[in-house]
Amino acid sequence: WISIPKSNGYESLHTTVVTPQGRWVEVQIRTRRMDEVAERGVAAHWRYKGVGGGGLGSEQWLARLREIVETTEAAETIEERFDLAQSSNEVFVFTPTGDLRKLRDGATVLDFAFDIHSNLGTSCTGGRINGRNVSMRERLRNGDVVEIVTSRNQRPRAGWLDIAVTSKARAKIKQILRDDQARSAQLGREELERKVKNWKLPLTIEEAVTALSKYYKIKTGFEVYALISEQRVPMGEVKELLTEAASGALPAPEIQPRRAKSDSSGDSNDRSDDCLVIDETLRDVEYKLGGCCHPILGDPIFGFVTVHSGITIHRTDCPNAKRLREEYPYRVLSARWRETTSNGAFLATIRITGDDVPGLAGRITDLVSQELKLNIRSLSFGLQRGMMQGQLSIEVKGTQTVDMVIHKLKRVKGVLRAFRVNS
Repeated sequence: WISIPKSNGYESLHTTVVTPQGRWVEVQIRTRRMDEVAERGVAAHWRYKGVGGGGLGSEQWLARLREIVETTEAAETIEERFDLAQSSNEVFVFTPTGDLRKLRDGATVLDFAFDIHSNLGTSCTGGRINGRNVSMRERLRNGDVVEIVTSRNQRPRAGWLDIAVTSKARAKIKQILRDDQARSAQLGREELERKVKNWKLPLTIEEAVTALSKYYKIKTGFEVYALISEQRVPMGEVKELLTEAASGALPAPEIQPRRAKSDSSGDSNDRSDDCLVIDETLRDVEYKLGGCCHPILGDPIFGFVTVHSGITIHRTDCPNAKRLREEYPYRVLSARWRETTSNGAFLATIRITGDDVPGLAGRITDLVSQELKLNIRSLSFGLQRGMMQGQLSIEVKGTQTVDMVIHKLKRVKGVLRAFRVNS
């Protein structure tokens, strides 16, 4: 990076050596001017303009800056695109062959895959760090040796944007998602045109799209085509709606949430409103608790109307909540727990980190099963980076029980952290 500096003006000599113990060590050699740019960012370039030969010229640097400003998306920042992070906010990792890769702090296995090659990133299913199998969500640490695991059947999904943090990975994922959406929309349009023609309906494709978007309360024809191509709505229902639209009698969609019954013994929080009330005796509406976030009594929740499985209840902080609200707002229902619900048994998972000391796992299980009298549904303990890592799934009555268990676990000698996880 001396004769060919990085796009942000970074200049340095790098070399990598391996110790007899098998540890990779990176050496950086640079002048005081180069170090100033590396440590304090590209703005420091102007302090040294004209000092020293070589390097990225001022006009070149400005041209590169202008190009990035013009191509940066609204949701991005210039810092993300231009990689202005100081060296203290970077992480250095190695490929299995010893090549050094520099990524921003917080980068994941998925970011590493895209940094190597876009094709490697799009087919990434996980990785191995220092020989240990990990998911693509795993964050990288200085000195890690990272190997990527791929599959030919893998394809980027919208959820990957919650995993990737580097601008290169996010830009490529967004590009692929846009391409997939455009392809899906084209297939959906062709399918809708074919069906309208086969059903012999006196509607143009634009009129059909307008009727469906109004019924499903979505804004664009693009979304209508996606609904059809991804089979998120049954074609029998589409035919019925368009037939009624052709006759000028398209009904408004009706999703009737259960109303709380007024009860003289109930409290003020159980008042009647347009809100789905969840309890152990809900008979009016078919529902189930989301397996992605395992909501329990006391969690803020919402309902989501599925196509074939009734209503699914999710926590408001569910990993899928943002996507569901953005992509299917017309299917989201307000929901809350009935205050009198107290006899149900909910599954909660607690993750524990502690010192690697004898008997710690036994003390934890004794506390939960003997002292607190709670049923343990599953239990696992292991050793990672010299620390005990455990996961405990227990039956509880609600969030108050979970809070109490976590409080008591933190008081066990040797336990460093205890917190609830989604699953």
